[in-house]
Amino acid sequence: MSQEQLLITLASGGAVLALILIAWALGFRDAARVANDDDVRRAIAGHEPAATLGATLIDARGRAALAQLGDGRFAAVRALGDAFAVRVFKAGAARIRPTRRGVIVTFADIGFPSLEIRSAVAPPDWLAPLMERRARA
Repeated sequence: MSQEQLLITLASGGAVLALILIAWALGFRDAARVANDDDVRRAIAGHEPAATLGATLIDARGRAALAQLGDGRFAAVRALGDAFAVRVFKAGAARIRPTRRGVIVTFADIGFPSLEIRSAVAPPDWLAPLMERRARA
């Protein structure tokens, strides 16, 4: 590697580092977390202002939550960068599969990827309309 190439490589690395520091200083380091019912309520209110929150199941890592709404619908909240993605749906639009760590929610709409919610407790009864039914042999 010539001295000129080395200088160009170092200058490029310095420019990349400068851009990373600028992004950090502007606040792009923040990450949204779902810590409690209030976080779920605020996220849903941004998309459905009139919705009332019933019960919630919050991911142990703070990455996602499921909520039962007062009108019988459900909501999925996913932490995405420094904001939340919210999907409000009826019972037929998603299925829940229990796992050893919690539950996996799969949506009929492929535009909202599957959601893994880790929880030490069994899925609550209010999720029964979404539970995947296993066929008997």
